[in-house]
Amino acid sequence: MKKYLQYRRGYLCIWLLLCSVPILVQLLYGQALESILYGVGLATVLVLLFMVHDFLHFREKEEKRKQVAQNMGSRELCLFETNDPVEKEYLDLLGQLTKRYCKQAEQLQTATKERQEYYTTWVHQVKTPMAAMNMLLQKEDTPESRQLQQQLFRMEEYVEMILHFTRLEESGTDFVFDSYDLDELIRKTIRKYASVFVQKKIAICYDTISAHVLTDEKWFCFVLEQVLSNALKYTNQGSVTIAMEMPGLLTIRDTGIGIAPEDVPRVFEKGYTGYNGRADHKSTGLGLYLCKRTMNRLHHSISLTSVVGEGTTVTLDLRREERIIE
Repeated sequence: MKKYLQYRRGYLCIWLLLCSVPILVQLLYGQALESILYGVGLATVLVLLFMVHDFLHFREKEEKRKQVAQNMGSRELCLFETNDPVEKEYLDLLGQLTKRYCKQAEQLQTATKERQEYYTTWVHQVKTPMAAMNMLLQKEDTPESRQLQQQLFRMEEYVEMILHFTRLEESGTDFVFDSYDLDELIRKTIRKYASVFVQKKIAICYDTISAHVLTDEKWFCFVLEQVLSNALKYTNQGSVTIAMEMPGLLTIRDTGIGIAPEDVPRVFEKGYTGYNGRADHKSTGLGLYLCKRTMNRLHHSISLTSVVGEGTTVTLDLRREERIIE
């Protein structure tokens, strides 16, 4: 009713003015008001009857407008019929815009799908020669071959990052939730980076964690790998510590170069590398961004604190919606 009164407030003001003018004229001339009041009362009754009919018609059109709003974006958008020529023009324009929008959305979806398929195919194809190179390098144990293996390992990391990036862009990403032993997931990740720890002479400090987490194994391990990779990348000496200092809070702490205070709030932004990334060209600006998106999709959260010259601590909060099962 309030919306209707706002819609017809102009007509109501005119009606009040039309009723007031003859009454004021009668008063100015000192004439009796009985006859004019009878006419005004009769006209008011007729106007009220019209307004009731008009309000019912207005409410019906409001319901139809809501249905149209709910179906916006659908190719089969059903627009209501109207005899109002102005409304008809607006509805025709809305129909044309909806068709144009649906066509552009379909083209964008097709282009996105083709791009994702291309990247996925490229990733799988490039893995074959990389696996062959790795096998050849493993046949000899020299400082040069070990260095080449580390560079090949970094290439594999970037390839995996591209693959996960394209999969995250898909609306139907294959998340499979189950209860997993957190200790096994952490040890699996540590084993993957064991050679890097040895080569850089970085100590890994980790004690068994007795907890289970409801998550997706593949995607959660991807987050662990990205965080551990960053810790190793920016730590030249010292250690990396993995611990659960509070129930549900998994921390990965390194003794690396740290992150500048002005960069910390933006480290999870897409493409943001910060001072460290610009200084040595090691950062792509995608790792922590993908971690943030993945953790959100897993119904977990991730946060980071850092002190320049002392190190960085990444916290994976697994408590959301009672995700930890002891």
